[in-house]
Amino acid sequence: MEGGTAVTVSIGLATYPTDGTSEEDLLSQADEAMYVAKRLGRNQVRTAEEARHMSADVELMAMLLQEGQRESAARESATPEHLREMYTLRTIYSLMALLERRDEDLSAHAHAVSDLATAIAQTLGMEHKEVTRIGMSALLHDIGKIAIPDLLLQKMDHLSARERALLEEHAELGAQILEASPLLHDLRPAVRHHHERWDGYGYPDQLRGEDIPLAARIIAVAEAYDAMLRDHPYQAARSADQAIRELQHCAGTQFDPAVVEVLSGLLIQQPEQQLSAQLVG
Repeated sequence: MEGGTAVTVSIGLATYPTDGTSEEDLLSQADEAMYVAKRLGRNQVRTAEEARHMSADVELMAMLLQEGQRESAARESATPEHLREMYTLRTIYSLMALLERRDEDLSAHAHAVSDLATAIAQTLGMEHKEVTRIGMSALLHDIGKIAIPDLLLQKMDHLSARERALLEEHAELGAQILEASPLLHDLRPAVRHHHERWDGYGYPDQLRGEDIPLAARIIAVAEAYDAMLRDHPYQAARSADQAIRELQHCAGTQFDPAVVEVLSGLLIQQPEQQLSAQLVG
């Protein structure tokens, strides 16, 4: 509500008997978990087990303490809009830090997809706020993979049908993670639907054509292009030209033809490295 007060919620969870056998122990463990939730950006739930793991990481806890001190100083002079932006970015950085600690390659892929998706949205003439939200959605499109077992993410052989079904759950898991934050919940459709297909044979909801949110269609093209440039246990990296040709071949079946056309035009005009540098600059 305009003119209202922004409210954030940080929750710490402790369970009996894993985290303690007395009321005092459980409250203490829950309090520590709540502290970690606050330092990681608020509007989230952390368990006592997570808090213990993070407390064992001296470097991480020192970083969280420094960030908390800087945040307090900045909050004293910030406007409500600036506060919202600061909390949004902090939440995103916290999630990305978790993703990078899980898998550096996933983090690098996410940043590349965000650059490409942002460039596509800009070329489509979308409003600045929409472009920004698409860039954020693209950055977080694989965040659900933090809940996927390492053995599955790092498997060298082809996945079985059951394993592929488990991996495909990352889109829904990512949307569930974003749902916990009032600052990021509007990014859920883009993250949930970035593996839908133009012909309706994607997942998780088999949406078709323009029923798929535009942000998700943009991320799908950007994600596929960058994925093809990278080595995978089951597939060698392709050249940029090969990746573009594959996107064009799948336009109208897997991908939105208009989005493929925009990215193809951008990459023909300037290499991906120059494109990323221009966006950063």
